[in-house]
Amino acid sequence: MPFWILPHTADVRLRVEASSVVELFAEAMRGMMEIVLPGFCTQTFPHCRLVEQDVRVQSVDQSALLIDFLSEVLYWSQVQHAVFCAVQFQQLDKVSLQARIEGCEVEQAFEEDIKAVTYHESFIRQNPSGRWETVVVFDI
Repeated sequence: MPFWILPHTADVRLRVEASSVVELFAEAMRGMMEIVLPGFCTQTFPHCRLVEQDVRVQSVDQSALLIDFLSEVLYWSQVQHAVFCAVQFQQLDKVSLQARIEGCEVEQAFEEDIKAVTYHESFIRQNPSGRWETVVVFDI
């Protein structure tokens, strides 16, 4: 599993590890959706209403870019009452990205209401084994 949901006082903390920055961003998004509606992205839904959304984000650095990207996905998830399980990046560098997120509109209530993606404890780094890692804290 490329992400782990960790206990955190009054919030939810997500640790993500991946082989590339692109994979790190994608797994962080899927991890956030796992918090919103556990198990949804691992199921097959042949009759769901597909939802696609283009997103563009610019930030001051790579860590802020991840937080701002997740905030944008969270916004569209709430507006469209959808769970986004896939992302295709057209462009991703240290301060900007363009992507298309894809998911399903859901009828059931979200299990967890994420109020915000926070900058608290935010970082992106490459560990000694060459894998990329981050921790994201969500305000619930």
